[in-house]
Amino acid sequence: MLTLELSPSLYGNYNISYFGGQDGYIDLTVTGGIPPYTYKWSNQTYDEDLWGVAAGYYRVYVSDFNGNLAEAEITLDEPAESEPPPAPCNTTINPPMWSSWSNPLTLWTCPQINVAVGGYWLPPPGMRFSVYGNSYFSGSTYIGIHPSTVALASGATPYKLLVGGKIGAKEMWCAPGTPWPDYVFDEDYQLKSLDELEIFVMQEKHLPGLPSADEVKKMDKINMGEMLTKILEKTEENTLYILQLKKENDLLKTENKNLHKLLTK
Repeated sequence: MLTLELSPSLYGNYNISYFGGQDGYIDLTVTGGIPPYTYKWSNQTYDEDLWGVAAGYYRVYVSDFNGNLAEAEITLDEPAESEPPPAPCNTTINPPMWSSWSNPLTLWTCPQINVAVGGYWLPPPGMRFSVYGNSYFSGSTYIGIHPSTVALASGATPYKLLVGGKIGAKEMWCAPGTPWPDYVFDEDYQLKSLDELEIFVMQEKHLPGLPSADEVKKMDKINMGEMLTKILEKTEENTLYILQLKKENDLLKTENKNLHKLLTK
C-alpha cells in the first residue's frame, strides 16, 4: 500500500510569499510499495517534488514498481493583492565587499527585489534577475528543479545544467556520435537481408541496433548524439534497401519486356 504525504512551503500564514508569486514548493514523501516510483502531477510535471510554483490546486498520482496507485491533493494559497509584500530579506551581518576572487560577496534577493548585474536596465516585467554581459558558472545550475530530486545531479560527473521543464532555443548543438554511420556504405558492411530484417522486427518489435520500448522505459536519460547517429545508421541502411529493391524492379521490367517480345513474335 502506498502512502503519500504533501508538505507545502510556508511564508508566514501563506504558501506563497506574495500575490502572484511563484516561490511555492510541495515536498512529496512516499512510503510503502516497491520502488522505483513514478510521479505525475496535475501541472504535467513528473518529478517527485514541485518547486517554483504559483498558488493553486495540485494533485499528484504515484505508482510503484508493481503498478499500485495512490493520489493526493493540495491547494497552495497566497496573500491578497492588496496585502503588502513581505519585508526585504535581511542577514544578521551585512555581507562584506569582495576580499578576493575565492571569497565573493553573497547575494541575497527577495521576491519584491529586482536585481540587475552588469548594466543599468531593470529586469523585464515578470523577471527578478537580469545579467548584461557574459556569465560564468563554475558549478552546476538548476532551473525549476531541485538537485536532491534527480539522480542526474549526483555521481562522479554531475550534469552542469538541469532544467525541470521545457527548453526553447533557436539553435542547439551537441557532440556527434562516433563513428559516423557512413560505414554502412562500405562493401564489407554486413547488411541484414530483408527476410532477416522482417523476422527480427516481427520477433523483437523494434529495429536492430535501437533500444526497445521496454528498455527506454528503464532509462533515466538518452544520449542525443548517440541516438541521432543510430537513427542515421537506419536511414542509410534504408537507402541500401531501396537501391536493392530498385535493382530487382529494374530486372523484373527487363524480363517482362523480353517476355513480351517473345510472345509477340
